[in-house]
Amino acid sequence: IGEIGCAEDPSDSSAKARWIANAYDTFKTWDVAGVVWSNFDRREGDYRVQTSGSSLAAYKQAGDMSFYMR
Repeated sequence: IGEIGCAEDPSDSSAKARWIANAYDTFKTWDVAGVVWSNFDRREGDYRVQTSGSSLAAYKQAGDMSFYMR
């Protein structure tokens, strides 16, 4: 996957972490070999992975899945 990203939802503090976890689960079912995260703060939203503790934890957990270390 060439580029993905997700901004925080001000009305749901767990939405970004959930989005990250769901995206990586989907990539696993699609047998995706690699993903590039768009780690930018843009006018339309902050796509950096560390915008919250929960989003960073979800990102790290997804990256630790043995599926992606093949």
